[in-house]
Amino acid sequence: MFRYLGVTCLCVLAACAASEQQVSSVPPEVARQMREACVELRRALFEDSIVRSYTVYPRCDNGRIVLNGTVPDFAARQQAEMLAAQVPGVRQVQNNLQVADPDDPVRY
Repeated sequence: MFRYLGVTCLCVLAACAASEQQVSSVPPEVARQMREACVELRRALFEDSIVRSYTVYPRCDNGRIVLNGTVPDFAARQQAEMLAAQVPGVRQVQNNLQVADPDDPVRY
């Protein structure tokens, strides 16, 4: 369990770094707002009882959030999208989350 959380944290940090590089071409205030939106979304995803333990990788770019990763069911996919849409400053959410095959031994 702790190993999984460690890997997840590393992935989140890498995603934060990538998000910062992507927003560098916009005005500093907009870039700051998107970094804050990404942090807020990652916190919401982690705190949510439905989505928290699955591999959801949000990418934030100028008011747009792209969700990538795998979740166990459609409800978790919808929940992640709803959480992303509720973040202040977000204008568009692109949900690329895949629903895992329940028979696949290597899931999320």
